Amino acid sequence: MSKESTITATILASLKRLPQSYFFKEHGAQYHSGEPDVVGCLEGRSVVIEVKQPGKRSRPAQLAVQARWRAAGAIVVVDATCWEDVRAVIGEAGLL
Repeated sequence: MSKESTITATILASLKRLPQSYFFKEHGAQYHSGEPDVVGCLEGRSVVIEVKQPGKRSRPAQLAVQARWRAAGAIVVVDATCWEDVRAVIGEAGLL
């Protein structure tokens, strides 16, 4: 099973190759519990991504933060296990 850090690195590398994009790894902190692993912007739209190992799911605190991002208009990718998961969601939003 791939480590979450390896999955995140692969997703970030793919995102950074897209034109009009800026993304970074959000490092967890005491005052930012539940924030997504990857935060950025693609073609003027905010995109946040929660990365998980296959079979793992977001915790309640993460789900609550994801709902706040979604309510603010961001594209939210939940429990991404690979680049294809991310590509599918941002593609549905019309960005690919």
